[in-house]
Amino acid sequence: PFSFRSSIYLGHQLRDVKDFDGALNRFERALELEPGSSIARAGLALTLQQSGAFEGALEEYKKALIESPEMNDLNYNIGLVLQLMSRNEESLGYYRKVDVESPHFSLSLNNSGTLYEKMDMPDSALHYYMRGVKLGSLDARKNIERLNKKIVYQIENALGSNKWIHAEYLSRSLIDLFGTHQSAQFYLVISLFEQNRYGESLTNNRSLIAHFPNFIQGH
Repeated sequence: PFSFRSSIYLGHQLRDVKDFDGALNRFERALELEPGSSIARAGLALTLQQSGAFEGALEEYKKALIESPEMNDLNYNIGLVLQLMSRNEESLGYYRKVDVESPHFSLSLNNSGTLYEKMDMPDSALHYYMRGVKLGSLDARKNIERLNKKIVYQIENALGSNKWIHAEYLSRSLIDLFGTHQSAQFYLVISLFEQNRYGESLTNNRSLIAHFPNFIQGH
């Protein structure tokens, strides 16, 4: 018969080769041998998660957290499963718990940013991405670059559709998010000009040239 340790080991090995039924059998056997083992239960939960059985994974993660409340990574795992289930508010709640106990947990910070971005809260998204970047997260850096491009694309679409007020709003939002921003300031100049707000447009164009003297279109 398999021991507790060998059951855990084999469970991980079988899960890695996507033999989820075999892995579940091993983790369940480990729990029979040591019913209060949060390690075995977390292994069972991760196997369920990777097999797509999110409800079951959520239930097992929560049991493991009750058994071992000091294991803060379980809060992250629960948050991730909830995120995969598109239960965004609940997911953020668990990521906040991770943040309280482990403020340097970059995966949680990046996922929080992603959720806030989906909820159309780019300022909050950028806050978490920036924290991730300070911890050396390449994913967070890539998400900031993508968020920047995403808003620039939205501005260009608004300008192309003659939605000047919306283009102005997005341009100002981008400047608020990233500070001095060549494209956003240029698009702000255009959107103000098209609204016949020539004085404001000219003032912003002067600011654009002052910050980016080599930007030909500003001249």
